[in-house]
Amino acid sequence: MILQLHNVDVGYKKPILKNFSLEIKQGQTILLKGLNGSGKSTLIRSICGLQIIQKGELRINGETIDKNNHNTIVKSACSVLLTSALMANGITVQEYMDLHENALDLGELEILISAFELSELLPKKLDEISDGEKQKVLLAKTLSKKASLYILDEPTTFLDYKAQDVFYHYLAAANEKTFLVSSHDLERMESICDGVVEV
Repeated sequence: MILQLHNVDVGYKKPILKNFSLEIKQGQTILLKGLNGSGKSTLIRSICGLQIIQKGELRINGETIDKNNHNTIVKSACSVLLTSALMANGITVQEYMDLHENALDLGELEILISAFELSELLPKKLDEISDGEKQKVLLAKTLSKKASLYILDEPTTFLDYKAQDVFYHYLAAANEKTFLVSSHDLERMESICDGVVEV
């Protein structure tokens, strides 16, 4: 089992989501759906260690996660795309990719750069490209990381229809990879996922 959540509470001062359980097996794509404010992003942030799980058990690759090992295990086992903005810091797209080079499957990255048509963006600075272009850069980096679990929060945000098609085609074809995806694009996601979990 890649990801196991057992009776977890997540939230801030008070839990937004209570007694939530979930299991994801190797190779599955699971859609996380729910209304705005239902706790999807909070759950994802809690799995990733950006917020404390208030109650319950989290296991990744069979290993129980606690506050002492959370960041280490998530960093090595997971590839995460959140809805927060990409910090540019004046570097180029190529330099951004180079920063993560050791964690990436460079062959996969090359395929994704071609699929998302990013070659012309590589010499450009991140703060000079559009939000949609930044999202494609983030997706190429996130999807090419060597990981056991890919956690994607609203991955098609800012993408045009062509880039969305690239993403959904990739997701449908990546049978060996394991995904937890939060999305409002229910029609397209439900057609390619292995299961739907509502929060």
